[in-house]
Amino acid sequence: MKEVSCNLCGHDEPELVNRGPDLLLNRPGDFCLVRCRHCGLIYQNPALTLAELGDYYPDDYLPYAKAIQSESSPFRRLDLEYGLVRRCRRLMRHRPSPGRLLDVGCATGLFLNAMRERDWQVAGVEPSLNASTYARQTFNLDIYTGTLEEAGLPAAHFDAVTLWDVLEHVIDPKATLAEIGRILKPGGLLVLSLPNPSCVEARLFGSHWLGWDRPRHLHLFTRPVLQRYLSDTGFGLDRVESF
Repeated sequence: MKEVSCNLCGHDEPELVNRGPDLLLNRPGDFCLVRCRHCGLIYQNPALTLAELGDYYPDDYLPYAKAIQSESSPFRRLDLEYGLVRRCRRLMRHRPSPGRLLDVGCATGLFLNAMRERDWQVAGVEPSLNASTYARQTFNLDIYTGTLEEAGLPAAHFDAVTLWDVLEHVIDPKATLAEIGRILKPGGLLVLSLPNPSCVEARLFGSHWLGWDRPRHLHLFTRPVLQRYLSDTGFGLDRVESF
């Protein structure tokens, strides 16, 4: 772990938000989330390095779900199918005509496969070797194993880029958003799904709120903080919805 400063404004004057263990997977460690006194970004400090983070994403991590038909539980199959349909509909509500789509943090490729079935040309980026290998072998998807910044994708290439519950996991959100701005076509669509630390549940459950997800969630974004991130990296905020 290492001490870090605020990724958004660069200051190093944080106040403690909460601290505690890995409540989701019960992996070892005690982790602190702090808030920047200058801009309000909530971030983990000290933070795990990229190499250390791998231990907190085991192969049975819930987002690494396998093909829906391989699930033994009918309720789990229905849940996965419903979630995929909602995501596809949400994207296509804003971009109804098929084009090129990149899913960052695509896990095992379920969403990309669903969008390809809707005539989109799809590609993905996924740090997990096992999850990305599964996506390639099971669905024959074009997946880069690693981070978005390492992928070296062509400029102005994609009509849409999605990050479903992903931006809070990346080490450098500003660099990630800047790279997305480079690879999106002019007028392209960016879709972000994020936990909201200003929500009622966060206040109700305190440090036990699922959205904190220490230590996997390295940054958490209130709406004003997210708007500043987007503005600083060349994006406009078109719509915010509860999802």
